[in-house]
Amino acid sequence: MHEELRQLAVLQERERIAQDLHDGSIQSLYAVSLSLEDAAERLASEPALVADRIEHAIDSLHDTIRDIRYFVMGLDSEDGEQDLIESLSQLTDDFQRSTLIEVTLASEGEIWPDADETRQLIQLTREAMSNVARHAAATLVQLRVTAHRDQLRLSIIDNGRGFDTSAGQRPGHHGLTNMQARAESLGGSLAIDSSDAGTAVVFQLPRSDRSEHKESAS
Repeated sequence: MHEELRQLAVLQERERIAQDLHDGSIQSLYAVSLSLEDAAERLASEPALVADRIEHAIDSLHDTIRDIRYFVMGLDSEDGEQDLIESLSQLTDDFQRSTLIEVTLASEGEIWPDADETRQLIQLTREAMSNVARHAAATLVQLRVTAHRDQLRLSIIDNGRGFDTSAGQRPGHHGLTNMQARAESLGGSLAIDSSDAGTAVVFQLPRSDRSEHKESAS
């Protein structure tokens, strides 16, 4: 029984590592590859833009290498704390520079998620936006964060071509599964509505006892 429990723990840890790498570092590297592919096509006509794109790609690679190092060491970030809106703002800036897709970010209410919840929300958003870059052919992405006392709502909305949500995922593609798993791990819910007019990914996170305790302590 002890051996079975040990093997189960190893499998769960492997799944966690695979999910974090897929939703974090791998998506960052994919965004860099998209940016460089586009830069190669613009090299002759827009050399200044290409130079800026390459410089940004180098910075992104350095950031990804740093994140992988912290991940291997068991750390989430250099200071151990992440602000949700600041992190989302950085994510949207990187995404817009890499893809040339316009991104807007709006928030309402007092943002209360703790460090772990924030990390999960950032990873979920990164995965959703990576899907937009790869599949949606969108020109606009809107991020909206609405925080109430008992619940937080995060919406990622694009104006792309949409997809059939009932078709399931293709073999080897785990994005939607990972997003659903993150939502469930936080006790939240994930809803995806897609049509020819675009796709809306909406995550709702109920307030946990630890978040309420954190606010009371502060």
